[in-house]
Amino acid sequence: MQTFADHLVHVYETEDSVVLLPLYVDDLLIGYHDDHHMECIRGTLVQHFKMVIAGPASWVLGMCVTNDLLAGCITLDQMQYIQKVLDKFGMADCKPVPTPLPKKTILHRATDQEAHKACSYPYLQAIGSIMYTMLGTRPDIAHAVSTLSHFASHPGTPHIHALKHLFRYLKGTADYGIVYSQDGGSLLGCEANSIYGFTDSDYAMDPDTHRSVSRAIFLLARGPISWSLRLQSTISQSSTEAEYVASTEATKEAIWL
Repeated sequence: MQTFADHLVHVYETEDSVVLLPLYVDDLLIGYHDDHHMECIRGTLVQHFKMVIAGPASWVLGMCVTNDLLAGCITLDQMQYIQKVLDKFGMADCKPVPTPLPKKTILHRATDQEAHKACSYPYLQAIGSIMYTMLGTRPDIAHAVSTLSHFASHPGTPHIHALKHLFRYLKGTADYGIVYSQDGGSLLGCEANSIYGFTDSDYAMDPDTHRSVSRAIFLLARGPISWSLRLQSTISQSSTEAEYVASTEATKEAIWL
């Protein structure tokens, strides 16, 4: 049965068992806790589709999956992908820094002259490569990626310097990832089997448009499962209005989840 909220996730459920099959193009995973039902479903799939059984998941869409059964946790990271990106853009030997962006970073639109000087740098390609990391396992760089993405069509030298700073941060944190824990202690008082959401906004943060920024993150099994950071579509007249706009967007995501 397809789930209503996401048609790429299929569920087989009985009174005492459940099997989950998330799909992505021609890749699929099988999540289960009953070997018999899993084998029945896998056997049926093999009869109808040409498939390669790769065994327990260790790599999925460029993400490394580490399943620690004894500790009851699963870790996702993109260390190998990040290293490839650093190599590709000549930042493999850069010196690490402790923050995604320099402190008190305020970037403005580049003038035509500034953009012309920086036109040879593959800014858009670099942002796209880093964005895949942010979407997969690195919510900690969401603010930096969102900020730099605003200037993707017209970057200047300050934007390139900020982008290289982000590369340096990734260099020092390439092994960072997400840990989903079955029970490994409390995090902000959250229970492992419940979804928790947090939201906030920055009032009139964008220096060019004076629009506010909405932020939200949702946790399950003590790890983030959904996060977002984006400019609000309208100009809020107060910090209270900006908070309401951010809360509204987060509530939509909470309902979907």
